[in-house]
Amino acid sequence: MALIDEKRPRKAPALGATVRYTSLALASFALLSANTANASRPRTVTTQDRSGAVILWDATPEISRYAADGTPTREALRSLESEALGIFIGNAPQLSRTQHHLRVVVSFAQTGVTDPRYQTKTFGIKTFLTVEGNISSRTRYPRNWADQLKHGITPPSIKIELARDLPTYNQ
Repeated sequence: MALIDEKRPRKAPALGATVRYTSLALASFALLSANTANASRPRTVTTQDRSGAVILWDATPEISRYAADGTPTREALRSLESEALGIFIGNAPQLSRTQHHLRVVVSFAQTGVTDPRYQTKTFGIKTFLTVEGNISSRTRYPRNWADQLKHGITPPSIKIELARDLPTYNQ
């Protein structure tokens, strides 16, 4: 006796069930992110899109720490760029076995910081910056890439792009 009646058409899951599962996944990611505020390594999730591999990094703990410490914007930006580029370079060799393109998306959760433009609390997830480029098993990155980045030089074939709508709190 079969457990599934092959003659009956299958019903699509109810919209409410899909929303519940999606909400559960987002809530789980948010809890994992909240529990890693003291972690020394960034918490990332690796996925894939049409272009290739995508690494999602929730940098909320780092950005919150910079804001609380009063870190100058340029210094915080350089640190986040360096960490994102390190994630790219650290993962590229392994991912290049099956992928030809890699993108690191650095995002943060707006959790009630007052938006200076509207003087209201803001909530949501924003992309801070992206690091992307083509990867290959033959690609070699310079050992001193972190020092070069301090001078504004990124490794060949890697592009760092800042979001255009970032808040500016302190220069």
